[in-house]
Amino acid sequence: MIFKTTMEKVAAAVLAVVVVGSGVTAAGCNKQNDSNYSQTVNEKNEKDKSGDNGSEDSGGYSSNLSEESKIPDIPESPASNFKYTVENGEVTITKYIGSDIEVCIPEKIENTPVTKIGDEAFRLCTKITSIEIPNSITEIGEYAFSSCTKITNIEIPNSVTKIGKSAFCYCEKLTSIEIPDSVTEIGNNAFYGCSDLISITIPSSVTKIGEYAFCDCEKLTSIEIPNSVTEIGRLAFGHCEKLTSIEIPDSVTEIGDSAFAGCKSLTSVEIPNSVTEIGDNAFDYCTSLTSVEIPDSVTEIGEYAFADCEKLTSIEIPDSVTEIEENTFINCKSLTNIEIPNSVTKIGSQAFYRCEKLTSIEIPDSVTEIGEYAFEKCPESLIIKGKAGSAAETYANENDFTFVTN
Repeated sequence: MIFKTTMEKVAAAVLAVVVVGSGVTAAGCNKQNDSNYSQTVNEKNEKDKSGDNGSEDSGGYSSNLSEESKIPDIPESPASNFKYTVENGEVTITKYIGSDIEVCIPEKIENTPVTKIGDEAFRLCTKITSIEIPNSITEIGEYAFSSCTKITNIEIPNSVTKIGKSAFCYCEKLTSIEIPDSVTEIGNNAFYGCSDLISITIPSSVTKIGEYAFCDCEKLTSIEIPNSVTEIGRLAFGHCEKLTSIEIPDSVTEIGDSAFAGCKSLTSVEIPNSVTEIGDNAFDYCTSLTSVEIPDSVTEIGEYAFADCEKLTSIEIPDSVTEIEENTFINCKSLTNIEIPNSVTKIGSQAFYRCEKLTSIEIPDSVTEIGEYAFEKCPESLIIKGKAGSAAETYANENDFTFVTN
């Protein structure tokens, strides 16, 4: 069972003050609107007349010109291509209204620095293939580039400290991205549905990976989570079907609900001693997962945490756990061995439902409650071991399983 919800939709109501100006400059962009550009061209023309051309590059410009003077691939987008607001000496881009498929956001408009890409500024710009963000930008708003379905490349500068939720969701053609070490949190839904994303670099500055952050990144094969991360949110890597392995650092204390649900290619996972809680559905439907070791720091294993892990053969529950929740190991069809510690007092309903290869299990007398259907659809030959007069014996007798005293 997989919980897969639909992302909330945000209304595109943005108040914009439109200002069109000149004197635009942008680091790394083609500066055809800049007076420095005209001066450079004039200098080149004078050299051409004198026959002193030097060694020219493919664009016909002298190689002894500064790198800044050369024209990069993407020309700077004019201010008229944007709606924007000016407040407190800073410009916020609120909407892209141009028609270019390659966009270079200016660093300044009206000699005022552009510091923020606002909420939904480029949302549904389905024709844009590339965007260049200047070093003046410190914040990328919510849904800023959402559903830019043809963007293949984007570089986030080190100046950015905040990436809003759903900022790049459904950028389906985005193949790789490097998050700068100025970012401390990857927001909810940040890269949700980036189905062509193969690789991503998360810097050691990040402390939280938000809900749905990389959900449905179907081609993501591997990822390294730095030691700075303390929380992996709900469905953060849900349905990353090509993800084969992941190392969770010992800084993480909580694995959120459905964090790795539907990671069908994940074969192994190591949970560090820092983790205290494994959320509901955390590894639900990880159909290639064969083994997992749960450290004794874990006090809670959520419902459906390992549901539908069809290749999981064995698991050891630490003595820090007091309850095996409902449906925790439901449909673990290859599970042959499990050890329940003396700390456990309750086994929830359908906890081991349809564990078709489980032939015997020892239930300690600390368990006082066994839920309905806890071992339903297990082999009829299942042997339940425990102390006489215990809840284990009662359950075995009521459900026609063989009971053996230990």
